[in-house]
Amino acid sequence: LAETCRANGTELVVVDVDTASQHPEWSACQTVFTKFLRQLCRRERLRYLSLRPLFQGHPERQLEGDGHLNASGNKVLAEMLVRDTKF
Repeated sequence: LAETCRANGTELVVVDVDTASQHPEWSACQTVFTKFLRQLCRRERLRYLSLRPLFQGHPERQLEGDGHLNASGNKVLAEMLVRDTKF
């Protein structure tokens, strides 16, 4: 996918949807997944964006007991994507 994007003059941006969940099982899995994504992006020279700074310490941006984004979380995410993916 990255090669196709480059061949067509565009950039592939990898977004790590890390909502900073406090659930022990998900937290451990997310740590491994984030490390993998960062290494992959570094190796393939891809731009990496993490959502963790947007959601850590902001449980009001998630559905209670679920971890998925609510309306407020989706709004913050959309604003970040517009701001951080401009070329």
